[in-house]
Amino acid sequence: MEQDRFPDLINRLQIRYRKALPGHGAQRRMAPVHRKSMEEYLAGSENYKTAAVMVLLVPGAANPPAKVILMERTSGPDVHAGQISFPGGKQEHDETLLDTALRETEEELGLRASAVTVIGPMTSLFIPASNFFVQPFLGFLPEVPEMAPSAAEVNRVLMPDLHLFSSGMEIQEGIFHSSKGFSVQAPYFRVEGVRIWGATAMMIAEMAALLEE
Repeated sequence: MEQDRFPDLINRLQIRYRKALPGHGAQRRMAPVHRKSMEEYLAGSENYKTAAVMVLLVPGAANPPAKVILMERTSGPDVHAGQISFPGGKQEHDETLLDTALRETEEELGLRASAVTVIGPMTSLFIPASNFFVQPFLGFLPEVPEMAPSAAEVNRVLMPDLHLFSSGMEIQEGIFHSSKGFSVQAPYFRVEGVRIWGATAMMIAEMAALLEE
């Protein structure tokens, strides 16, 4: 049944993309306390890096009839180690940001980049902890795929239903500690026993807003 309803959802999203995105206003729902605007971060940051991620939807049985693919990163010294994220990473000099998102999805999850249909870009954001300007893209697969996650980068893959991120869901707030020694107070989603916060939660908030309009 979800296979029948999923194309309708994708069609609605593609039509929605003809209008302006919900943008930073939607992202702010899940923004950490005291977060500045992206313009302020970029003005005060030198030699920031660029990256891209793929927000990837697959069919699901709930309402809306879709799941989103997330991954828990492996532990280590990286500032984002152990966190929940979308597949993605640093842009290489010879590729577009979309190329980056697709390449990283293939490398991290073992999915063929050619199997992904891209709906369009979402609203970019800046991650001060790692000095990255990040461009998310929204895409989908027509069915839940077989994956071969990279053992070096991915601890596990999660595929929560999208309804868990709707604006009507209760949002909790907590203190998060990074491997670099700083603490952040931020709202978070609790899904499948983990807390999703920061840039990933902000991107999810915009995706949820797209679905609800």
